[in-house]
Amino acid sequence: MPDGSAIQKLIDKLDAIITAASHSPLGIVALFLVAIFTIGLILFYRASTKIRIIMFLAMIGSGLAVFIIGLRAVSLNAAQNVVPKQEKLGERTSPLVQQLTYVGRVLDRESLRPVENAEAAIELGQTSKADFTDSTGIYRITFTNVQSNSEARLNITAKGYRPYSLHLPADGATSIQAVRLESLKSTPPGFTVRKATYLGRVLDAESRSPITGAKVTLDALPPTFTDNEGAFWFDLPAQPTRPTSLTVSAKGFEIYELKLDLGNVGPIDVRLQKMKASGDPH
Repeated sequence: MPDGSAIQKLIDKLDAIITAASHSPLGIVALFLVAIFTIGLILFYRASTKIRIIMFLAMIGSGLAVFIIGLRAVSLNAAQNVVPKQEKLGERTSPLVQQLTYVGRVLDRESLRPVENAEAAIELGQTSKADFTDSTGIYRITFTNVQSNSEARLNITAKGYRPYSLHLPADGATSIQAVRLESLKSTPPGFTVRKATYLGRVLDAESRSPITGAKVTLDALPPTFTDNEGAFWFDLPAQPTRPTSLTVSAKGFEIYELKLDLGNVGPIDVRLQKMKASGDPH
């Protein structure tokens, strides 16, 4: 015979199922039908066998409906109360990001000329994607549905150059990555060595999305415009001998100005602030 504890557990489970069913509109209807058919079975106990069988089957069917509805509600409540393993350990899972696009430019270390057809591969979690640089040395690699704090590794290979590998930080997709490859041979004779390359990426300061068509001016040089990924660059024949002024403007955003030091030839991150609406006191 089953012990008392087992029977008590069964009674508690049935009680929880009936209680859960009573909080559902369908469960309330089913409970009402159970009561009606139970009362009918008692009142019509002298009726014909056929009527009593119908009443009994209807009561059993209504009871099964109550049980199924209540069991489903109990299961859903239990699933909602489950705490993920990582959160139990005090480690919250990171939200998914719909899309991340890594943009970079590959240059010759000595001449600073673009390296075309270099293969850029990025490993992000269990996913690996690659792209080949275009005539301007630019590559673009897009990932979808990734953790917001995911870290990646960049590997670049090109014919005639030493392989390049770099660990990308969690926010590496919000800036342009400048890569200078070391050639396996010296600079070709007669080739003009460039002394400075300014490149960067223009993003919305709030959404971190690329701003396409932003106008970028470097001193008195002809302006350039950002591409679909917000990237821009200037190749200069020689290192400037005085401080350089960078100006970025885009429709709907405030003008961005930056004074560059003489030795600053690294990637430039530009975050544009949206223009404040008229009458906004802030």
